[in-house]
Amino acid sequence: MVRGTRSSNPIYFDFADRLAREARARRCGLSVWRAELKRRGRRSTRNILQLTGVVDLLLYVKIRSSPPGFWGLAKSRIADLESSACPWAMALLVGSTGAGYLVPSEEVARRIQSGDWRLASDGDYRVSEGRTLDVSLRFGSFTELAQSVFSEHMGKHGASSASRVARPLGEQMRL
Repeated sequence: MVRGTRSSNPIYFDFADRLAREARARRCGLSVWRAELKRRGRRSTRNILQLTGVVDLLLYVKIRSSPPGFWGLAKSRIADLESSACPWAMALLVGSTGAGYLVPSEEVARRIQSGDWRLASDGDYRVSEGRTLDVSLRFGSFTELAQSVFSEHMGKHGASSASRVARPLGEQMRL
């Protein structure tokens, strides 16, 4: 379960609550990813959620409270995810509507390597809606996100990240 002060970020906690309900309905667990970070002597962050069970996935969640979407993605967190043994993706949320972008790890690597996502002096990659995000990765509702995340193949099989998000995300990821 995800704990914290709802008033500190109501959009995050509403999202995490909905994801937890969806996970339970699909016989999956949801928690904040801590174990591996703790072993490395790093602080945990509630921004990385771990789905376990039928679906095994780390989900790095970042929120922009109002449009247009603009996020700072910590280089250190991306490195933690890349070095983990788990499949992972990012959910970049825009506002409280449940819309945003579901970005497979391969797309993250491609954008960083191409220089589309530039590293700022504070150690965050700057990502914004528009030219630095593929519109095909956009989801319009929490339901669309859940359909991609909770596909029967999520985290188990994969194909090219050039595939559209309309297909289950697990079919887009290479393991």
